[in-house]
Amino acid sequence: MGLFGKPSYADGDTLEVAGPPVRLKVSRRATRVSLRVDRIRREVIVTAPSAKKLSAALDFARAYSDFLREQKA
Repeated sequence: MGLFGKPSYADGDTLEVAGPPVRLKVSRRATRVSLRVDRIRREVIVTAPSAKKLSAALDFARAYSDFLREQKA
């Protein structure tokens, strides 16, 4: 739990959002939050440009939860 009761996330955390697990990743080369489905590992990878944006990246994955459920099939 982070400051002010907000959850804090770290690079490499894996969470359940919808369907397959969602792994959070930080990449300095990223300029925006992106989402990709790794069918081999059966996981979703959400990439953010900084650790500060991981919360926004998780919100982004939650916004696409219907899409993620469809990709599981």
